[in-house]
Amino acid sequence: MSIQLKDFNIIIPRAIVDSLYPGGSLILIKEKKIPESFYDENLIRFGAADTLEIGNIIEEWTARGLRDIRKRKGQRTWIDLCLVDTEEGLTLPCKWIKIEKDRAEYIG
Repeated sequence: MSIQLKDFNIIIPRAIVDSLYPGGSLILIKEKKIPESFYDENLIRFGAADTLEIGNIIEEWTARGLRDIRKRKGQRTWIDLCLVDTEEGLTLPCKWIKIEKDRAEYIG
């Protein structure tokens, strides 16, 4: 399956959300009222219209223990989350996600 992208997107694997959010991803989805098109069995999307809001989302999740960017073989990559600009695509490489137009799919 895949999830819908819109504007700026923070994508996090549900397994990571399950390990970091009290009660797991099902509770998060319910509490934040995340639309069904923004999650599937593997991914959850957190969206924003501007970079300030994106920064706040990343900061919230890194405070919970999520790892954001790491240098691998001299190149910066996303680790536990990916930032996707719907018009431009991935902002840095991310090995576990595939982006096609306005959709994101978990590839492991």
